[in-house]
Amino acid sequence: MSNRNYIGKDDIDMNELQQVQTQQSLAKQQQELMEFIAKTETLLSNIESNAALSLSDITDVTDQMKQWCNVLETLEEKETRKRKEKEAEERKKRESEEEERQKKENEESKNREERERKKREEKEAEEKRKREKEKAERQKKEEEDRKKMRDWKNWKPFIYYNSKQNHFRQEICCVIYTMPDGTQESDFVCQGSDTVEDLYTCLESNEEQIISSTIEIQSRKGKSIFDNLELPMRVYVPVVSHDKSLLPTLKFSNSGKKWRSGKSLPEIHLPKLKGVTFVGVEIPIEHFENLQCVAVARHHRHEIEVDEGGKVFEPEVDRNIKVRFPQEAFAGKTIVSTKAVPWTHADIENASKKHKELQNIKTAGSYINISCENTTKEDSDLEMYDFGWVDDKNINKNQSVNQETLNRCSRWVVNNLNPDENELQLNDVFDSDFLEELKTKETEGDKSRLIIRHLHETNSDSDFDKFLVGLTSSQPNVATRINSVKHQVVLSRSHKDTDSENNFASDFDPDFEKKQGTICVVSKVTGKSWEVVPVEESDSHPKARFLKLPSGSDKYQVFGLVVPDNMSDEDICKAAEILEGLNCVTNVSIICRQKHSNPHEVIIECVKSENVDTTMKHLDSIGYNDGPAESAEFGVVDGEEIEIKFESNLNLERPKRSPLRMTFYKHLKSKRYSEHLVVVNKAEQGEDISYHGYLKYSVSSARLSLKRSGSLVVYVPKPLEELIGNFPYTIDVPVKALAKFIAWQLTCTNFNSTKWVVLGGYLTDGDSHLYHQICKNVDKQAAKAPQRERCEQYILYWANHHAPLESDKVEKIIKSHHNDKMESEAHQFIKPYLPGKGIFSNDGLEKMAFAIAAEWESMATKLGFENDEINQIKSSQPSAVKQTLRMLDVWRLSDSAIQKGTDLVKSFHETAKSAKCGAKLLTIISKNIN
Repeated sequence: MSNRNYIGKDDIDMNELQQVQTQQSLAKQQQELMEFIAKTETLLSNIESNAALSLSDITDVTDQMKQWCNVLETLEEKETRKRKEKEAEERKKRESEEEERQKKENEESKNREERERKKREEKEAEEKRKREKEKAERQKKEEEDRKKMRDWKNWKPFIYYNSKQNHFRQEICCVIYTMPDGTQESDFVCQGSDTVEDLYTCLESNEEQIISSTIEIQSRKGKSIFDNLELPMRVYVPVVSHDKSLLPTLKFSNSGKKWRSGKSLPEIHLPKLKGVTFVGVEIPIEHFENLQCVAVARHHRHEIEVDEGGKVFEPEVDRNIKVRFPQEAFAGKTIVSTKAVPWTHADIENASKKHKELQNIKTAGSYINISCENTTKEDSDLEMYDFGWVDDKNINKNQSVNQETLNRCSRWVVNNLNPDENELQLNDVFDSDFLEELKTKETEGDKSRLIIRHLHETNSDSDFDKFLVGLTSSQPNVATRINSVKHQVVLSRSHKDTDSENNFASDFDPDFEKKQGTICVVSKVTGKSWEVVPVEESDSHPKARFLKLPSGSDKYQVFGLVVPDNMSDEDICKAAEILEGLNCVTNVSIICRQKHSNPHEVIIECVKSENVDTTMKHLDSIGYNDGPAESAEFGVVDGEEIEIKFESNLNLERPKRSPLRMTFYKHLKSKRYSEHLVVVNKAEQGEDISYHGYLKYSVSSARLSLKRSGSLVVYVPKPLEELIGNFPYTIDVPVKALAKFIAWQLTCTNFNSTKWVVLGGYLTDGDSHLYHQICKNVDKQAAKAPQRERCEQYILYWANHHAPLESDKVEKIIKSHHNDKMESEAHQFIKPYLPGKGIFSNDGLEKMAFAIAAEWESMATKLGFENDEINQIKSSQPSAVKQTLRMLDVWRLSDSAIQKGTDLVKSFHETAKSAKCGAKLLTIISKNIN
């Protein structure tokens, strides 16, 4: 800014100084004027008074006047002064105006600078905000990118394909997700295998069902590939359909270590892989060179980690079970998986139809399976609470409706109640001491049991009603269940009949089945068989049992049973063995079908029961429509081997006659074996029109200790030349004779009587499925035949296909009468046919044949043979002895012989005498007459 437009502080001080000087000058003039006037008045006064005057007096006045005049301004000076004053005023005014103007300019400048400063500051602030916003957005985007990068669902999947077709028919080998930028698709080599050996090594328990190939993942770069990976790998494997009641789980084994389950992943749907179902697992990276994965279907497992400090826990699926591992139970951190499978009344009832050992057994609580990653070093504890509605004499029978309601549904309530005091609003029901005690309980099951026990012991209807009111608002599903049970209790008390109790049980199964008997606990540990174990009881928990899990094992199986009071430990363990199998078996049958055009060619297959009819129809359509019906149903688990071998006079044409071995996997298509049958010894079975042998099957006890075996009879027709050249003894004569006799015995008064149906039921031990299966096969051969013939066919089919190998079939058939009189007659009738001493046994026929060879035609006529039949025998056998044998062999199973009943030998003796047979024959016969 220029000096012209600026009034400084020094200029302002100068003006003020001039004004001050002017004022001082005027004041001085005024003072001197006053002094001059005063001296003049004094001089005049002296003159008027004629006082003496001196020159000095006049000089003093004149000097004073001169002095005053000297200070007086002239007109010109005055004008000059005024002009100057005016100029000064104007200057002052100008200066003031200039000052005002300058001040205004300064203010405007200041304001302008302030505005510019503010504008600049605002701009800078705006730029700063913009930078901060950009920074925040950048950081947000970076964080989102990081989150997105860390979210494995956004990772690019590495998809690997199988190089060859596998038995599961999956094109995809596996899918791998790893952190972006950490690995490349080419870093891994993946291959699948479904050989029975590889699949077998993946099975940890009998319940597991393999639902995928075994997948091996190897790193091309070795361990170093995972050095920089922050997050776990995610691996998915394609699976086949499986039982919906089981949980699909992908297990993995890191570098040959034990199998682990890991964290399950949600299902994925890849656009390129439509229609493929995957199961995934999260796998922590722990420097591996190869990884094995396999998918299994199994019951849900509760996995926890137990360290040196021990652990107390309840499985998620059943809080009525508590496991307590003490300190130092394991040497280090160990994964423990627990499953609890509830049994139902229907499960055991259905199983008891096939297994008579279960007919007096009832289960209590859940089946428990505990599997530890490492062997236990210390004994542990298993607490099993509440075995359901047990009719135990130690439990008070005089219970109120509310108490019985709590007893009936306690298992369900413990598993479904949320015992948190905030959820229950317990202050209206329980006092503060109880609530404090509730807080000390270590598990939710313990808390629920304490609540139930308190309500049961107080037996206060008002407390119970308040408790239900609180539940109605906070946990309505639990309240509804308890109210339903209470309603059923009231109904059951008003109807004391058995049906009411049974209906109660079926409506609320499995919690409400009434069990009568003794509660026992059976257990099985690693490498040992089932045994009844000692347990402890508790007065506060009468329906609970406490037992030890002995150290030195890594697998424990336990469940409670209610058994008859006098049942032996051996029978209890046998029942446990069967129950173990029921939990995991698949029911199958063995099929053996022969080619109609060449019965030596057979197809043998193990088929799931529900697929038997479909398989039979398919084999029939391709020409395999001969042979025995399917075997009786039996159970197998994944990985078990079924051994097939032939006995008697047929065998498989295999190297060194090695048995046929089939390894079973439920979700793998069963392998179909095409085999060729050969006759072992053509000289044997000369009496029959066919060669026959027994197809015997058995399941090794490697996985299930339950024995499973059976047999089928397979026939191969003889060529015509062999039929003529060999003597034909009929096989299994006692059974065939007995079948004919019983069929006649039951229908002798009514040719179409169906009394035999009862006997058929007894033969199958009440197994209705087996009974209908046999009837179905009888219908194929004799659907329109009279009941006598159907009865005979039924007995023969049972004897040939379903009679236990070690049993006495004849005795079993006779005992199935369940009628003392008929049994006695059958025993008496069959004696002559029994091997060895029986006159109509093969040995007996041979003795008689030599005795009557010369008179056999006369004897045949007396026995009722027609001439055509006699001539056919003569043309088919080259010698009299063989002709006699043929005649006797045919006659002993004829209707005329069978219907002689218990008088058969006596009648035969009379016929021999009328035919004028020799004394030797008559002596042989007479020795056999009772």
